[in-house]
Amino acid sequence: MAAWEAENPWEEEPGQFRFKGIWQFVPQVRTPVISIYRNHNAIDPKGKFKGTHIPVLMRRDDESAPFRFNPKIAKEDLPPRWFVQAKFKFIPSRDSFGFSEDLEPPTKKIPYYKKPIKEVPGKTNEKGAENNSQKPSPKKLEKPKKKSEIPSGKKL
Repeated sequence: MAAWEAENPWEEEPGQFRFKGIWQFVPQVRTPVISIYRNHNAIDPKGKFKGTHIPVLMRRDDESAPFRFNPKIAKEDLPPRWFVQAKFKFIPSRDSFGFSEDLEPPTKKIPYYKKPIKEVPGKTNEKGAENNSQKPSPKKLEKPKKKSEIPSGKKL
């Protein structure tokens, strides 16, 4: 996210950053974020392709708005997701980035990207490691007997 060189090869002022990603809400953060994923043809040495969610403060006058997923709404009725390309400045007092200017207008066309791999407990991942934390199955446990099942002459 930060680079140091003798000269600045980019046109940004110090403290300004270029973000290109999907403008949306994620459950972990109250403010909207720009979710940045790896390009479709990118190589990830760890093979997980995790996305980065950067909190941004941005108000727009056009029709674009941050996407908010609602499981109660049908998929066809959900609002569109917007791909945003803009410059942002870091605001230390708010622990987020503030909008400076657009590099390109927001678009509904989202470029192809590598989807993050979610680890499912009990399944092997790509590297062959298994999740060995297993709960005991209920079949192995003996069920307690009811009083009606115990012969009358025996006591427990």
